[in-house]
Amino acid sequence: MDLPLFSGASGGTLAARAFILEVEGKIAAGALNADRAGGAVKSVLRGRAQTWLLSLIGKRTAGLDSWVTLKPLFVRKFCPQLTVDELKALEQALVQKQGEWVDDFKIRCEIFYIEKDAHRPNEELETEEYRD
Repeated sequence: MDLPLFSGASGGTLAARAFILEVEGKIAAGALNADRAGGAVKSVLRGRAQTWLLSLIGKRTAGLDSWVTLKPLFVRKFCPQLTVDELKALEQALVQKQGEWVDDFKIRCEIFYIEKDAHRPNEELETEEYRD
């Protein structure tokens, strides 16, 4: 399992999205188990991302070894929140363009669904213990 290092540096939004796609790809390929992928992710966080993780661990450790639990927290912290209009524009752009490779189109779709998931309300994540 070769996950890239992630530092969470300012201006690293694309890097955050690319990191999420990398983790999701490893899970889809069977190289990582979603229930234990959080542990692998935690091992490659550096700098600002590692500081954020340590603040989460200080608040609560249960479930942070699961990517299912860690991913929404990660998206909320390192991917910018979009407005409803921006989400609509992204959704309308989900048409394969002439000359666009299928893999490039798939990546655009995956990024859209990551952004859309980041806006889905999740009561568990709204508790005090998960806020930073």
